[in-house]
Amino acid sequence: MAPMGKASPKLLKVELDGLSISDCNGTAENNPEVPRGLDDNTMVCAGILDGGKDTCSGDSGGPLFLPPRLERSPDCELRTQVGVTSFGKQCGLEGFPGVYTKVEAYVSWIESHVWPANNFDLRKLFIWSDK
Repeated sequence: MAPMGKASPKLLKVELDGLSISDCNGTAENNPEVPRGLDDNTMVCAGILDGGKDTCSGDSGGPLFLPPRLERSPDCELRTQVGVTSFGKQCGLEGFPGVYTKVEAYVSWIESHVWPANNFDLRKLFIWSDK
């Protein structure tokens, strides 16, 4: 979260704007990770077009949340995760917002692994030893 700076020992957060997937075209240009370009069905674009705020390389895998929609107590804040930090071009660079994996596209897969069928044998997830 600090462009060209050191990693922070503290967990940081940044507020970003939700953007059109086309706003991230420059970020994906000539990127071997997305040879077919950006996919609005599986990707989300977020950032500050003027630059200065962004997720950075050490943030990969971190969440992208929507702001809370319901008024909650200061002790409880309910958020919806819409993305997973995927890639960007440098960090906080003007005109190059970040690209995130769209969680909505993978909800069925996530739920099939988090909430497996009732007849699923949990023992298959672990290595058991009688020793």
